Amino acid sequence: LGILAAKILEKYNVSVFTYGQDESDEKKFKGSCRSRGDIHLVKLMTQAKENFEHFGGHELAGGFNVPLGKLHTP
Repeated sequence: LGILAAKILEKYNVSVFTYGQDESDEKKFKGSCRSRGDIHLVKLMTQAKENFEHFGGHELAGGFNVPLGKLHTP
């Protein structure tokens, strides 16, 4: 997913979150994100931390786990 996020960022010049179903648990999703520099990804995810089981990274790249029930939380 990290490679996919990087390619989307490169091609479209947009910050991006990508995710897919966890192979070991169908009720969880793993994801990766990349920023073009206008968004600090860890600060953004921290603002919505109640929606993630785990997240980390730095300003330009990160990863996360999210349960199915929180996947489309507004």
